Amino acid sequence: MIPYFPAPKFHLYGDVSYHLFGFLVSLGIILGILFVYKQSAKAGIEKLEITKSLWATLGLGFLLSHVVSILFYHPERINSEGLLVLLKFWDGMSSLGGFLGGFLGMAIMFKRLKTKAWIMTDIILQALIIGWVFGRLGCAFAHDHPGALTDFFLAFNYPGGPRHNLGFYEFLFTLFILLPYSFILQKRKPQPGTLVAWTCLLYSLTRFGLDFLRASDIPGANIRYLGLTFAQHGCIFLFLFGTWLFFHLKKNLINSYEFQ
Repeated sequence: MIPYFPAPKFHLYGDVSYHLFGFLVSLGIILGILFVYKQSAKAGIEKLEITKSLWATLGLGFLLSHVVSILFYHPERINSEGLLVLLKFWDGMSSLGGFLGGFLGMAIMFKRLKTKAWIMTDIILQALIIGWVFGRLGCAFAHDHPGALTDFFLAFNYPGGPRHNLGFYEFLFTLFILLPYSFILQKRKPQPGTLVAWTCLLYSLTRFGLDFLRASDIPGANIRYLGLTFAQHGCIFLFLFGTWLFFHLKKNLINSYEFQ
């Protein structure tokens, strides 16, 4: 059993504090961006195109992450705070919404990048996985994804009883499975889009299963739609997309590439 501890934060001045979650997310973003520039240069993608792709991916990713969080997880906030709450993109995020925004951002760049679009997508996705390690570690420390009561040895001893910490579980999955797998796969110089396909399949199956462990007995518990969380419905579509892309690649409809 893992002891429960308050979410760490650092006092800056006055009433202003900086939470560890914010620090870890910022660190993950910075490391991810540095990785994108390095790998894109190796792939022969112009720096201007890299920058545009990052802005499109991060911008739409953060925006839709917040909008989805409000609309499907906390719709009551619209009644209490008004529609302006949809613009507070820093206040509440949904991972599936972020993925959707990121994919839309890359889709916008596809015509510009032409044959290198999937190369850029693979690189940005691998950078996202790097950042995801730090982001989910922040979630674990913030205890913002509590699960059901349990006696599992990796549970956190929340006030009121030990519970699954789904942020912690996803951190372990990303650190020990998704991240190493992404580097092993890319070393084999696969067809562009291969990392996207396999990540969609691996993540959707894992997240779909983990969400069955989410708490339903606490205030603010995730809303269920037809018995499933919004993330689980999103995982179904993510799995279908990954399956389609996998067979699309099998038919050699995307040109192969290798880093210089």
